[in-house]
Amino acid sequence: MAHSVDQSVSAARRTPRWRFWLPLAALLPLAWLRLGLWGSAWWPVAAYEVSAPFQRVSEEMVQRTLAPLIERGFFAADLAQIRDAVLGLPWVAAVEVRRQWPDRLVLRLTEHTPLAYWNDEQLISRSGALIPPAGLSRLQGLPALYGPPGSEERVMAMWAALQGEVQRAGWTIAVLHLEARGSWRLTLSNGIRIELGRRDILRRTRRLIAALPAVLAAYPQGVAAFDLRYSNGFAVQGAAAQLAAGHVVGGATDG
Repeated sequence: MAHSVDQSVSAARRTPRWRFWLPLAALLPLAWLRLGLWGSAWWPVAAYEVSAPFQRVSEEMVQRTLAPLIERGFFAADLAQIRDAVLGLPWVAAVEVRRQWPDRLVLRLTEHTPLAYWNDEQLISRSGALIPPAGLSRLQGLPALYGPPGSEERVMAMWAALQGEVQRAGWTIAVLHLEARGSWRLTLSNGIRIELGRRDILRRTRRLIAALPAVLAAYPQGVAAFDLRYSNGFAVQGAAAQLAAGHVVGGATDG
């Protein structure tokens, strides 16, 4: 039995030392790639492909952003860093980045869809993101929304709800204001102004739309404004020759 143990110990001592270094040697190339030691010199990024609408984000903007980030090479390039850098460009809503063997990077961009102007200083997207106009000429057909800081989602929701109501009359909202004290007012694309007040906004709007045929019949030259801040009705201001004349349908104001 002692002879058998001695043979086992002797066999262990004869195990080649290189077997202990093999795992470390296998990890070294990965570490070199990560550190960029086999980066641009050994395996550069030969090309990159960008898929995007390019309506408001230009190819030049993407190229300038990518240039310093791909110098480390195909394997060492940090995909998360590239994604975050491109995502920081105006109008970029989402970015996907992947490597394509053997030496190409592939990027897929999604742009924000503008919904409206916000406080004359920014654009607001359909997802609620605020975007600087960045020198773009004014986009036609977008409504103008106004409200206190932080009220973007509330104003967007009210715009969507009111737009659905006024479309029944063939109208479109051009401007919607939320005042600091909570009062709403809007201007239609045909120039009609509507004071909505602070509460029961949709109920008041529906009451106006229901009475609209009779109101328009009573004002053949058109209407300049409505005031819906009444408990059981609204006020009408005629256009043109009737501009100075007004008519109240309903009771007293209630804000």
